[in-house]
Amino acid sequence: MWFLLLACKPGLTPSETGSPPDSDTDAIVETADTSCDAVVWYRDVDGDGYGGTTDSEPLCEPPHEDWVRYGGDCRDDDAEIHPGSSQQVDGLDSDCDGRKDWRVTFYVTADDAFDACLDQESNLLGSGGNWTTAYVYERWLPSGTHTFGIKGWDTGMVITAAAADLRSAAGGPWVTDASWKFDPNPALGAGTRTGWCTTGFDDTGWQAANVIGPVFTTGPWTGAPSGFPTDSTAQWVWDYYPVNLNTQYLRKEFTLP
Repeated sequence: MWFLLLACKPGLTPSETGSPPDSDTDAIVETADTSCDAVVWYRDVDGDGYGGTTDSEPLCEPPHEDWVRYGGDCRDDDAEIHPGSSQQVDGLDSDCDGRKDWRVTFYVTADDAFDACLDQESNLLGSGGNWTTAYVYERWLPSGTHTFGIKGWDTGMVITAAAADLRSAAGGPWVTDASWKFDPNPALGAGTRTGWCTTGFDDTGWQAANVIGPVFTTGPWTGAPSGFPTDSTAQWVWDYYPVNLNTQYLRKEFTLP
């Protein structure tokens, strides 16, 4: 009697191999199936080590040299885009996590000083103390809703205000205006506003920011701050007007597609 050993092709029946349908052959096929450590292989078109989502086969060996063990590549025509990629391409899902990457530019200043936070109080973009200058920050952010916060305070006891302009290819600009919120009780302890720079914070008790005037044409800031986008529609904002000379917390949520 002769035996035909099958080469790691799971699920073949005697009728598919052309072998006689006897019990001995059936037993050999079953043994061949279980001895084959078949894994799923993916065709990798762009050569980045990750295959796409359309071409895959459960085999013991790769069918060709451009087939790899890892799939999930959402753009198999671009080697910079794949799961776990450290590259960031504006407006694209660079690491295939289902969210696009967006480069956002923040222009911010305050009279007299500020700390700017993003998505949580401890995540500071930066600080400033010269209202004649726009402080500029760039950050990569994924699709979704984010929160930008300004903690500003007065030092000269004359007037207090803040201005900001947020821009990205995703939309905007998001500028300081009456859609921003301020804390009506800024003198209360920090525990009363925990999470104020976090998306989803309950700001129903906060109030709409008071608009003082356009960023470039409102005195005493006429012509400033330098470095702000020249086409900005940002307003100088604060709390009650005439302004209270105090520390204040301003927040704005914005959504990237």
